[in-house]
Amino acid sequence: MIGTLLVNSLLVLSPVLAQSYPQAQNIASTSNLSENWAGYVANSGGYSGVNATWIVPAVSTVNASNLSADAMWVGIGGVSSTDLIQAGTQAIIQNGQITYKAWYETLPNAAVNIPLSIKAGDSIKVAITEISPNLWQITFTNNSTNQSYTQNVSYVSSHSSAEWIEERPVEYSSGRLIPLDNFGTLFVMNGAAIQNGSNVNIAKTGATALTMTTFSGILLASPSGLVNGDSFSISRSSNQTVMETVPTSTPTTIRVIRVTWRRGSDVTQREFIRTFFSQFGLRTRTH
Repeated sequence: MIGTLLVNSLLVLSPVLAQSYPQAQNIASTSNLSENWAGYVANSGGYSGVNATWIVPAVSTVNASNLSADAMWVGIGGVSSTDLIQAGTQAIIQNGQITYKAWYETLPNAAVNIPLSIKAGDSIKVAITEISPNLWQITFTNNSTNQSYTQNVSYVSSHSSAEWIEERPVEYSSGRLIPLDNFGTLFVMNGAAIQNGSNVNIAKTGATALTMTTFSGILLASPSGLVNGDSFSISRSSNQTVMETVPTSTPTTIRVIRVTWRRGSDVTQREFIRTFFSQFGLRTRTH
């Protein structure tokens, strides 16, 4: 979401759902590193759908900052390409106030807030499905309130990857990573994708785990191993974060393109910023 500020999500356990939650202590045995994503990513191509259910976290700030945030989402594209269609929930803590929102986004367009009320503890299912060439259906279901929302959007996708991600947002106005709030342990269930026309769970996509760290390597969030091939948890570490500038000399795990936007060019500043950060594997979203 483009605006003056930013981006992107523990936990009131439902007695009915609690038995099915994957256990947080089951840390993924192998994991790649990211500076603002934690979760699972599949990138062998052919994806035309992705979905999952999660419990909206009850968040709190982890430091004295007047701003912190996080988001949980599913998406297609964006790992090895600049296209990404994604949808999920987010929490923003600003000046002591917590706001929960549901949204979808088709890069490089700004994110769109949707009229679906959510709160901490709600069970939310999000599905993105290509129902005809370049026509996608985005569906949100709040299992706790029996409310739902569906939107069809036109979008050209590379179908190159599928993601189940907990994200640390980037502030649009400054281009810095926002402090990650304390979301405790986030539980993701029934994760699946449509790959080459077949419905498959996360494990069958060959997805790999992503662990979130700061640019200096401090652990922020880590996923568990998969349970039943389709469920996992993401645990927030106790490490604090601050507003963090993307360094000019980045680790080799980050894709870097050094470019300069010039006023009067064919590309708008908004499009430039989104494209630039996509090269880092970062997503801009604001409120």
